[in-house]
Amino acid sequence: MAPLFGYAIRRRPWLGLMLVALVFMSDADGHLVNRNTMAVLFYIGGMAAAGNWNLKRLDRLAIPALGLLVAVCIATIYYRIEDYVYIYLTAPIAVWPASSLLLNTQPGRWAEKYSKYSFFLFLAHAPLIHVFDMFYAHNRLDASAYTIPTFLFLVAFVPFAYHAALYVMPGTFSFMIGGRVKAAKSASAQETAGGMLARA
Repeated sequence: MAPLFGYAIRRRPWLGLMLVALVFMSDADGHLVNRNTMAVLFYIGGMAAAGNWNLKRLDRLAIPALGLLVAVCIATIYYRIEDYVYIYLTAPIAVWPASSLLLNTQPGRWAEKYSKYSFFLFLAHAPLIHVFDMFYAHNRLDASAYTIPTFLFLVAFVPFAYHAALYVMPGTFSFMIGGRVKAAKSASAQETAGGMLARA
């Protein structure tokens, strides 16, 4: 879909956005994309990148954006809304300006340090959670009781898996995550991965 999205973004971005929203939010794609909001948000991200949007202009809306995100989360829990589409659509856009509140703070510097793993975590978390769900179901365990341990494990596991994959198949892995790994860093990354594998 990425080449089609790219063509639409370069030629008719807003018309393309309307068509993408119409097709995916009405579930006309069937099982092509199971979480339909991902296609819409992916397209918007492409528009932002291709159009060189200055997202820093939204920083002044950091507090309202954070309040909106918290309000949507509270409403979802309070009213027991099982369809999370509102969170899926609100969260990414609200997080853009809200994240500016972390600038020049210790949590912000920590997040920046580990931000290189974010896209890989985005790709890997759903399949891994599905594996955990199957494990819990097979052993008749309540998955909700293990939510926090599961996510803590994922956060700890992803950096290890990232460096291991970069060590074993640097070219393929870089292609899989959109060329986000620079060739100049491959040697140091392999050293890091080799050390992690050795310790394991």
